[in-house]
Amino acid sequence: MVMIANVGIAEAPYSYTQEQVKQAIAPIFEEAVGTKKAERLLRVFDDNGMETRQFVEPLENIQQNRSFATKNAIYHDAAFTLAKNAIEATVPTALMGEIDAIICVTSTGIQTPSLDVRLINELPLHFQIQRMPLWGLGCAGGAIGMSRAYDYCKAHPHAKVLLVTVECCSTTYTPQDLTKSNLIGTCLFGDGAACAVLGGDLADWSKWELPTSTPTILKTASFLLPESEDVMGWGVEEDGLRVIFSKDIPGIVQSFMPGVLHAFGYSFDHLVAHPGGRKVLDAFEEALQVTPEQTKPAREVLKRHGNMSSPTVLFVLKELLESKGSGLMVAMGPGFCAEILALEWRETVR
Repeated sequence: MVMIANVGIAEAPYSYTQEQVKQAIAPIFEEAVGTKKAERLLRVFDDNGMETRQFVEPLENIQQNRSFATKNAIYHDAAFTLAKNAIEATVPTALMGEIDAIICVTSTGIQTPSLDVRLINELPLHFQIQRMPLWGLGCAGGAIGMSRAYDYCKAHPHAKVLLVTVECCSTTYTPQDLTKSNLIGTCLFGDGAACAVLGGDLADWSKWELPTSTPTILKTASFLLPESEDVMGWGVEEDGLRVIFSKDIPGIVQSFMPGVLHAFGYSFDHLVAHPGGRKVLDAFEEALQVTPEQTKPAREVLKRHGNMSSPTVLFVLKELLESKGSGLMVAMGPGFCAEILALEWRETVR
């Protein structure tokens, strides 16, 4: 049994409505394809389940044509700030020295040494902490990070693990890219960070303030859809990372997920789903035979924050942190893949 002791989140500083983002990019498309076609293309912003999203920069900065180096440098500082804020919302400063391992998940910028090194240097995490940076997992990163934290805690039952997920999707925006994939990405993605602290069976929580019941991870599984590398991911261009985003994703969810759930073999009360978009959540309801009430937490996160890639599923988990019963965490990402975890809320063991 691996316990999830706490989940914390950090929102990016600039919040915009979907209409504000739509109006900001409209002139770019109107100039390129004409007003009538632009109006038709920009309908993807309407009735998509989202009201607001947060970005690490003002819209006027994001709209500029910038080099990969410039955008990546902005990512470095913004991702650090978001991740630091999320960690501080999750772990009391006085207890950071108790963390034995840090798993840092991101896909929207590149840096070596990896982000976790700067976090260790600037927070009171100890210098013998084990590091596990994970890159390139996209929207599945939050759930995959949880699974790797679970594996670590099973192998080291006294350990406490800090999972950090952070994405600055807005720093990858390329205004001169007028592809449908980029338009959909512009409509869906936001910025944010989330953390979780987990512990093994023998972890000592005597100094921690914990709720009376906490979610525990019972088992995990990974599923890869063969020959599906082109469904989603990044293309690397001279001006940065360009989103690859198939229009068939909702249909793939409907066909892929029933077999995944059957193979996993777990019934559940709560669905902790990565909200990839309204159509993806609709597909979840059909594929997993769940109710609108079960997808409500994911839809609420999508409504307020959009799709932040890897942190988003942890935002959903935070909505359900003090629940009871059983849960299923699921997220899908580049590969095309699905990560799935069985959760059960139990009385907290200190």
